[in-house]
Amino acid sequence: MTCPFIEWRREGLSSVDNLSSILADQKGYQDFFIAHRITRFIQAHWAEMAGKLALELRVAYFKNGILVLESSNQMWVSEVAFYQQDVLNRINEVTKAHGRKFKIFRLKVVFRPEDSADRPIAGLGEGLPDLRESPEKLRVMNEMKMKQGMAFCRCCFAVLTDGGICSFCRVEGKFGA
Repeated sequence: MTCPFIEWRREGLSSVDNLSSILADQKGYQDFFIAHRITRFIQAHWAEMAGKLALELRVAYFKNGILVLESSNQMWVSEVAFYQQDVLNRINEVTKAHGRKFKIFRLKVVFRPEDSADRPIAGLGEGLPDLRESPEKLRVMNEMKMKQGMAFCRCCFAVLTDGGICSFCRVEGKFGA
């Protein structure tokens, strides 16, 4: 006997599709499954609907007439307001052309950064030894800063600075402490 989940995957069904067939009679779940089907339709036709914006924005989910999009570029969180009506018109045209009967009233963009922990930032730390695993990191970095002419803050004596007083003490107003 094989696992039903594996059989669903072979048939191209997701577990949500299977839940839909099981819970179709339950009234409380109908809105959820309708929203899921609309989201899947939009994801499948997103390039057609958004054009070049599809490179910057990904479909997250649809709920109660609001299409939530994700972007890894923080600029698009605020900039999509300028394109919102054009995108909404285009989405509604495409859905009507495919014979679907739902309408999107608003777009919402949320910032979701890509996993950048594994990717090093280009040019950062070139020529410096890799001290991430070393217990000597602080001492070596302080020696390098002191060679560059930095000195400890005159107020807190904890932070190396090139201006005499560190930014932390300036913000807290400890100039004469």
